[in-house]
Amino acid sequence: MTTIIVRLHCQGNIGHFCLYFVRTVENFDCDYFLFPPMMTLFQLPSKGLLMFFRSRFTAPLFLLIALLFNQLPQLGAQSYRVLPGVGKASSGNRFEKKPAGNAEVNIELLYGPRGAALHAQTWSQALGELGYSVRIRQRLGVDKIENRERKLGTFRSVTVIGSLEPDGSVQFSKGRFRRSNIAQLKDWLKSIERFGAQGSPEGQPAWGLSQQQYERVQTSLTPIVTQTTKGKSLQLALDAIDVPRELEMEFPAATLQWLKKEFPREIPVATEMKGFSKGTALAIVLNQYGLGFHPQRMPGGAINLWVVPLEQTIDVWPVGRPFIRSNQQTAPALYKLVPIALNDQKVVDVLHAIEVKTKVPVCIDYFRIALKGIDIDALRITYPEKRTTWSLLLNSIAIRNKLSRKLRIDENGRPFVWITALQPGRGIR
Repeated sequence: MTTIIVRLHCQGNIGHFCLYFVRTVENFDCDYFLFPPMMTLFQLPSKGLLMFFRSRFTAPLFLLIALLFNQLPQLGAQSYRVLPGVGKASSGNRFEKKPAGNAEVNIELLYGPRGAALHAQTWSQALGELGYSVRIRQRLGVDKIENRERKLGTFRSVTVIGSLEPDGSVQFSKGRFRRSNIAQLKDWLKSIERFGAQGSPEGQPAWGLSQQQYERVQTSLTPIVTQTTKGKSLQLALDAIDVPRELEMEFPAATLQWLKKEFPREIPVATEMKGFSKGTALAIVLNQYGLGFHPQRMPGGAINLWVVPLEQTIDVWPVGRPFIRSNQQTAPALYKLVPIALNDQKVVDVLHAIEVKTKVPVCIDYFRIALKGIDIDALRITYPEKRTTWSLLLNSIAIRNKLSRKLRIDENGRPFVWITALQPGRGIR
């Protein structure tokens, strides 16, 4: 037995109304029909139709014809849908239990005036076999190819709107699909089931975040760290940074295994992050342990901060960011002429002294410098007495020791110097 839900949408100059009725029939195996405008008489295997009329007075007459004669006269019908009833398995039942976090996905295919509707039955059957509910209708002026998501508590529903093309392909926001690459279409639809309207974040720019989501993460990582971090264990330093609750930090099992292997003994955090924005502070502290983080959009829609080894990816939250103004405007204290003379001084002590004199923090990329085989604690420098700038002294330290110094700002615009290993093909600055 098959349950057929019928809706008659009647519209006229003084308003519109809908008529509904339900029929059950036997041996009705066709899931979808499409009736474009101006279609001729059509014999139906059941008494169920969904028809759109422009006249409120003719709707009951057409309904009577459909019921009595089991035929569809010429009319401007758009679409109807047959829902499986008792005794017929459903490949796209909206009430079936889905895995936690998964969204219900419904598909709308739009067709234009150039005959693409001829391929409607093929695609409705193919997508139905994949387990999706499909609605096929005529394109309206306001329609566009997109994915729309609705949320009600933990329930999420995504409507994927695509276009039936005259050549038999379908165009979605992800791209064009043909029947020959139905497997790729299935993978994409499954990613929407899991991650919502935006699909899987993998391989997308900005970690798969929308502009609004990215700005929300940026805002959450802008507040200033109010507790000290230097000398603390990694866990206590992360507690001191105090990442906002809406951005839960995640250490995947593979990351924890890598960390245990590379750092079998606990080492204290070497950099003081008090006064920095939370985003930059987190990036610098994790960097000492060869780790980085990036926002990860989770299947349920939440955004977590995903911690990963730097040797596996470079696509992580940056240690500071470039600035718009000139160097002198961004950190003027670094460019003032001062008398400087150094005689066999430890580089780390000189960097600390520059920080104290200029009030511009100097942070060290211990991890990448160590990867280059450089022991920064063993480096020393002699500098002849002369009037110069702290910036030129930093350049001299970097050049002599195959290092790079970069002026950056945190999420609040606070300037700092980042001392890292010199990368092949890149200059000191």
